[in-house]
Amino acid sequence: MSSGAGQRKDAPRPYFFLSYAHTPRINSRGAADPNLWVAKLYQDLSEAILQITDAPSGHPVGFMDRSMHQGQKWAERLSRELATCRVFVPLYSPRYFKSEACGREWHLFSRRSVYQRRPTAERMTGIVPALWVAMEHYQLPRVAGELQFNHDSFGAEYATEGLYALMKIAAFSSEYHTAVWRLARRIVDVAEQTVIPIGQVLDFESQPSAFDPPDNADQVRISVFSYRERELPPQRSAFWYGEQRTDWQPYRPDSSRPLAQDGAGWTGATSVRSPSSSPGTARTSRAATTSGCSTSSATTCCPSAAAPGSGPACATRAPPGPPAASRSSAARWSAP
Repeated sequence: MSSGAGQRKDAPRPYFFLSYAHTPRINSRGAADPNLWVAKLYQDLSEAILQITDAPSGHPVGFMDRSMHQGQKWAERLSRELATCRVFVPLYSPRYFKSEACGREWHLFSRRSVYQRRPTAERMTGIVPALWVAMEHYQLPRVAGELQFNHDSFGAEYATEGLYALMKIAAFSSEYHTAVWRLARRIVDVAEQTVIPIGQVLDFESQPSAFDPPDNADQVRISVFSYRERELPPQRSAFWYGEQRTDWQPYRPDSSRPLAQDGAGWTGATSVRSPSSSPGTARTSRAATTSGCSTSSATTCCPSAAAPGSGPACATRAPPGPPAASRSSAARWSAP
C-alpha cells in the first residue's frame, strides 16, 4: 500500500494524533481498562482545542487509537491518520519507547516534510511530546532526545510527576487542568505555525521503528572475573560468592548487592545477565568501571594488599578480604 491519503487538500484535518502505549490490564477478568485514563486525557485535550480554535462542529479535532485489534483495516486507519494529522503528540512512558507500534507511528509521521510559516528561533518538527509519567530516570531514544522541548513550561508538578499522576491524585487537579490547557495551546500553535503537507499512506506493518536500539559505541561490557561458589579453593570463605560469577559481593556487609548490579545501576542499565561462559558479564548502555578478580583453576590475580584498587580488572575501592580466621596471608589479599 503506497498512495495518497485520499483527502482533498482543503478537507478538515485532525489537529493532533495522540500516540501512546497500551497498558495491559492487571488481570483478564474484572479489572478496569487502564487506558481509560488516556481516553480522558484525549477528551480533555479535544475540548480545550475546540475552545481555543474556531473549528466547526464535526471537525476531527484529534485521533486516538482506542482499539488493540490487529489486521489490515486497523493498520490502514493508523497510516491514513498519520498521513493527515497536523501535529504528532507522543505520550512518553517507559512502555512507550519499547512499543514497536509506537515506534512505527513516530517513523511514519517524521517522514513528512515540515515547513514553518515564518522564521523563528525554534525549529519546529510538528512533534509535541507529553509526559505520561516522569522520564528523568530513563534514557530516551535518539529521536526523542534530539527534540528541543521544555516540559517545565507546562508546570513544575507536571514535569516532575507526569500527567497520569496529576489525574489520579486529587491534590493535583488544578495542575492537571493547567498542563492540559498549555498542551492544547502548544498543539494549536504548532499546527498554525507550520505547514505539513499530507503524506503518503504507507503499509504500516512494514515500517521500521524510529526507536533504534543503542549503538554499539554506547554499550559497555562489565566483566566480573570471579569464582562461582562451587569453584572456591580450600579455606576460601563463600561469604562473598554465589552460584554465578556475577553474584560476587565484595562489599558485604556494607552492600548486599552484587558488584555487577551496582555497576549496571551506575550506568543506567536495566538488566544484568550472566552467560554460561567465563567470565560473567553485564551489558550496559553507558560507560562503566569493570571490576573483579580473574580466576584460573585455584589461583587468582587480585591486586595485592600493597596496592589496593590497582592492577587488571579491579574495583575502584578495595573490597574487604575474608574473615580473619580464614585469612592465611594479609599481604595476598585485597579482594575476596
